[in-house]
Amino acid sequence: MATSVKVGEGQTATGNDTISFDEAMDRYDGQWLLLRVLAVDEHRLPVEVQVVAAGPDEASVCRAFTNLRSDSERSAHPYYLTEAYPHVRSGVEAQRILSQAIGQVDEGTPSVRRA
Repeated sequence: MATSVKVGEGQTATGNDTISFDEAMDRYDGQWLLLRVLAVDEHRLPVEVQVVAAGPDEASVCRAFTNLRSDSERSAHPYYLTEAYPHVRSGVEAQRILSQAIGQVDEGTPSVRRA
């Protein structure tokens, strides 16, 4: 059974859609999320999830978990509580982000000096 929870001033999230972890981070950037984890990578990090609840703060999303209508809605899959923000998953990705930041400094950020 899919769960739909309205949390505080947050959005209503439905547990029907299976999306990538990165898509959830992009879609709900800056919000707190309760995710049902459907698949993990070799490092046991979530890669495929369902968004159960989204809200403006950690406490409201935790309340959403305790307010699930029944234990049957708490699936056999693990849940993951996180604040949505872009996650770096590889050295190549980290290098790209650092290069981008250096490029922004090179474009004239006066408060930062390069060594």
